[in-house]
Amino acid sequence: MRAGSPQGDVGQLPYFLDSNVIIGYIFHATDHWGRAAVLAFEDPEPNHSGFAVQRECFGLCDTGMGKVRTIQKAVVRALRRVIYNLKRGRPLSQIAANFDGDDHFQEILAEIRVVATGQSNRTTDAVVLESLQAFEVEVVRRQEIVRTNCAWHRRTAYYPDISAVLNRDISDGDDVTVVLDAHDIALTVPDLAYVSGDYNHIVRHADMILTHTRIVRVLPLGRFLPGSS
Repeated sequence: MRAGSPQGDVGQLPYFLDSNVIIGYIFHATDHWGRAAVLAFEDPEPNHSGFAVQRECFGLCDTGMGKVRTIQKAVVRALRRVIYNLKRGRPLSQIAANFDGDDHFQEILAEIRVVATGQSNRTTDAVVLESLQAFEVEVVRRQEIVRTNCAWHRRTAYYPDISAVLNRDISDGDDVTVVLDAHDIALTVPDLAYVSGDYNHIVRHADMILTHTRIVRVLPLGRFLPGSS
């Protein structure tokens, strides 16, 4: 069990991973949940998730229209803009200022500054290009890891009574669908823990979710960070 794992006195539990865990793991360097998501995904507990999460992250029928592809294209496009501006003589500090407040790109830009500073014999745009290529390769690799190291379930039951209760408190219907997926899995996977970075719709309503479903614990994604309680 890794440092920062929130298991404590409950032992090892199988995980149900919300979409923010999947996306944070794949885009570990550009997602604000990246570090926690990596620790959660790589914990030795078995990883499970549902069709709604799979569809949100990867789209349907390999159309490439899910959030993973959308984020990947956005980050790659931004890094290519950095290269374009560097080649026109603009300093990296000025270019980075255009991304202030954008969580997706700040860490990558910080890494580029460190690498470029330590390699004075090379052009900065060459360093950025290498960073872009490494990013694309790593994202593809992590997508394959997610697909093969997570058990994906497709729910066929509706659970209208549970759905009605959840919808009274959880305003986002898509989140209710994901909770029902987790409940469905928990019927056949004992002691299932729901891991999520959605503090507004999921973590905030943990007691209600645990009362009305077979999920045994809701684990906030931040709890996986070392030093968290």
